[in-house]
Amino acid sequence: MKRFVLLLAITCLLVGSGYLYIGYRVTDPFSIDFSAMTSENLPTAMIGSKQSNSFRLVNTSNKSIELLDIKLDGYDGIKIFPITTTGRTAKNLIVPSHRIENTNGWSTNSQGINFDYEVVINNSRIKNPKMAIIIYQYMGIKRQQSVQMPGIQG
Repeated sequence: MKRFVLLLAITCLLVGSGYLYIGYRVTDPFSIDFSAMTSENLPTAMIGSKQSNSFRLVNTSNKSIELLDIKLDGYDGIKIFPITTTGRTAKNLIVPSHRIENTNGWSTNSQGINFDYEVVINNSRIKNPKMAIIIYQYMGIKRQQSVQMPGIQG
């Protein structure tokens, strides 16, 4: 009888945990709705210069998410310095929900977190980052999401 009660308690605990995880999970919560990047065709006089770029990351879920890291991908001819927001590195940040519910659905009203990064130009023809790889954690589970930079067709 004790085994049966223990087995029943463990089963209830597993089913309850699974229900909570499925009910509260967050899948692909981020989008980038704005980016400012250096032109890809540059005069040779700009080789070796440092340029400032930026993008705005939006949490479209209705929950706060722990952002672990952001990596840029798909670039060439530039060296990228660390990504920052208001002087802090883009690691281990709590990103609040930017979702605003209304009678017509929801929007973000151009809210988000602005991230900045500097690049050094190494060639006269460069390729700006095409994707941001976002590593985040929710409810103790680490996930990764690839988000396309606006204006870049891939």
